[in-house]
Amino acid sequence: MNDQQLLRYSRHILLDQIGIEGQEKINLAHALVIGAGGLGSPAAFYLASAGVGKTYAMLSAAQTAQQQHIDVVSGVIETHGRSETAELLAGLPQLPLREVPYRGRTLLEFDLDGALAMAREGKPEAQADRGRDCELYFYAAQKALLDQDLPKARNYLKKSLATGVVEFNEYSMAQRELDRIGAR
Repeated sequence: MNDQQLLRYSRHILLDQIGIEGQEKINLAHALVIGAGGLGSPAAFYLASAGVGKTYAMLSAAQTAQQQHIDVVSGVIETHGRSETAELLAGLPQLPLREVPYRGRTLLEFDLDGALAMAREGKPEAQADRGRDCELYFYAAQKALLDQDLPKARNYLKKSLATGVVEFNEYSMAQRELDRIGAR
């Protein structure tokens, strides 16, 4: 693994269950997620953040799908310096990223709030959208907990509860999780 990868996956590597060897295995894994609605959305996010995927193949499939008038949005994409991969990003809407300072460097991270705002553009506020937001914030909080980032987890759990969608399981799980980590 190069220095950039070590920095990107440092939180995974610190986990006893993963380590450097486990992360190298994850990096060699393949995943293609199609129709990532419901629980598939966080699954795709977790896979990408863990380093699973074949960027060129997925972007080629996304371009083909877009030509067939299927809505496609690209997420966190690393071209690894390959111009052919970068060219495949042309014309694909991208989920927003945000800059995060880390040990004197600036890293790019998926911006969940920006992605939710992007999904709502031109749509009236609807129960289904708030329910999806509740789910996404809850699962983003779970990812933050795995990364041992308690402030970020608390923030996402509070946002999950702020949706007010009490009939979703994620809402009650967010309440229990906040009680468990002592943030309420």
